[in-house]
Amino acid sequence: GNTHASALVARVTSGTVRNCIAQNNEVYTGVRFATGIAAMVCSPLAVIDHCLSSSNKITSKDFYASGVVGELSSGVVVNCTSDSNNITVEERRLIGGIAGQLKKDGNLINCLSKNCILNVKKAKEPYAGLVFANAENDFAGNISNCLVLSGEVNVSSASVGYVGVIGGWL
Repeated sequence: GNTHASALVARVTSGTVRNCIAQNNEVYTGVRFATGIAAMVCSPLAVIDHCLSSSNKITSKDFYASGVVGELSSGVVVNCTSDSNNITVEERRLIGGIAGQLKKDGNLINCLSKNCILNVKKAKEPYAGLVFANAENDFAGNISNCLVLSGEVNVSSASVGYVGVIGGWL
């Protein structure tokens, strides 16, 4: 499909996703939101808790590729791990080990990115980080107690880019 591809849940608008594992999956989307756990979390009532995304191959052609959640616009992602995922954005931007876009009502707490490889190809303006890609300006949510144990970010053929170990732009 073109959007919202995930190994577990495409979109979380309420409720809790708890103690789930997405492992050894291949997830691809032609436009945006390719993830291991939830493509989009978009409600203050939504919680992703104690979930593991491991050894997945996650690819988005344009936007939002990540190990746990593509866009965290509202809600909480807590105690989640992205481990040994190979995550790729083929043509544009926003790639993260845990989350792609983190908006102002999103909370990323006690999460771990371990042994993940992020690949950005042919990007015009990539945002990449082993925890989150972009929490720019009025989008800035809350990030606390997140850890990167090891990982790699590869950017090829980008004109301008924002790449960091924890995040691309805060």
